[in-house]
Amino acid sequence: LYENSVHGRSKDPNAATCTDCHESHHLLRASDPRSSVYRTNIPTTCGRCHAAENRAYQIGVHGTAVARVTGDLTALRARYLRYFPDAEHLLELDDFTFYRLEPLQIRYIAGFAEIHWISATAYAPPANALADCEAALLAQTNANHGDALRDCCRFFHGRETKRAVMIGLDCDGFDLRAAGTSPHAVLRVAFEHPAVTGDEAIRQLGALAKKARAD
Repeated sequence: LYENSVHGRSKDPNAATCTDCHESHHLLRASDPRSSVYRTNIPTTCGRCHAAENRAYQIGVHGTAVARVTGDLTALRARYLRYFPDAEHLLELDDFTFYRLEPLQIRYIAGFAEIHWISATAYAPPANALADCEAALLAQTNANHGDALRDCCRFFHGRETKRAVMIGLDCDGFDLRAAGTSPHAVLRVAFEHPAVTGDEAIRQLGALAKKARAD
């Protein structure tokens, strides 16, 4: 069964094994509420390795999807391909369109019987211009701070890698892709507090790398 699962077929040496999901002691049937793979426990179990996906499960954004069909989409297309490098052919389709989600309200699932609604205003990021300088920041960081990115992969995600590349950056943190992993595997590193300028983002990256090296 494991060999045919998504983890068993993965070429990632860090892919989950049987004990990562089912634990090595106190093995229980999946129908037992105490089991790590009981239906209500699966988000927590999977979230040990898939933190970003777990956050996506916890936070549901309700909003309006607005098509981006005008203006210069060069930077947006380049960003899309950094996250989905094998999807370039999709950009050539006549009906391919980028959409921007404008939040109306957010549902946050904190735990059992702890579901809250958050206003779009409270959820909104601080005003910043990082999107305008993202490409330059990525080029600078990838060219000059490769060791810091590798340290962040190791410290925050337990991934030893010969090369790490920053593929995206926003006010809350940055996304990395490590050599030797799936091209769709994105490692998220959160800033300790929101960054609103490029200089602040670089300073926070330095602080995170220093923390990683001190471990």
